[in-house]
Amino acid sequence: MKKEDFIFHLEYREQIDMLSTEQKGELLDALCDYAQTGEVQVELDPLTKMCFSIIRQRMDRDTENYEKKCERLRANGSKGGRPSKTEEEKPNGFSENQMVSDENQKNQMGVDPDPDPDPEPDKEQTQGTRATHPKTDQIDYKAVIDSFNQICTSLPKVDTFSESRKKAIRSMLRTRSPDELKELFVRTQASPFLRGENDTGWTASFDWIMTETNAAKVMEGNYDQKTPKPRRKPGQFNDYSHEQVDWNAISRRIRAQDRTKETEEAGSG
Repeated sequence: MKKEDFIFHLEYREQIDMLSTEQKGELLDALCDYAQTGEVQVELDPLTKMCFSIIRQRMDRDTENYEKKCERLRANGSKGGRPSKTEEEKPNGFSENQMVSDENQKNQMGVDPDPDPDPEPDKEQTQGTRATHPKTDQIDYKAVIDSFNQICTSLPKVDTFSESRKKAIRSMLRTRSPDELKELFVRTQASPFLRGENDTGWTASFDWIMTETNAAKVMEGNYDQKTPKPRRKPGQFNDYSHEQVDWNAISRRIRAQDRTKETEEAGSG
């Protein structure tokens, strides 16, 4: 069947890139011939012929799909096509007779129509979660700041309520309760390192604590005070007894025993 055009898919590019410029021209001529007449008029070298064979298979599938689509359209046309809209039809797909108002329901059935169904319950309430997240207008930002200032007395005091700090408080309260937030402040104050007892003198701040990554480290005990190990005194065993040992005395005692043994052996001989 003679055609006026054919679809050129970009997936052909992979095969075409293997060809030289001259081979690409021969491939294009072969594709045009095949689309118009179903035959190839030029002789192709093996590589170009391989590319043509791959593309031809896709062209045949496109032609087959196109013919099937045309057949469906012809079949639908023979049945009269799509019915036209009537004046009673509405954009929502219901006719006028299908639409009954609430007032008509009351008149026809003698009862009021059913009220709107209850809204779907909140998932957190039905699943019994630990605590519901407070709404933005219900968060007491001042209470959080005051709690920090009262507990973390060794850290810089917070005096201003910036929008970034409010945002940090909202974010923290999505995953932590107010009591957990107080526990975070308590553990921060109890940490010598966060209070500035470190090599650089750095001190934690409210903004640093209210970052989720840093808060998690504090709650996991990464900055808790570590109990120092007792230092071993010179001459002590590195065990739990810490007994004082005089190695020179032991050595002298062993040599004396050896000399006594040698004397006894000489006398008996």
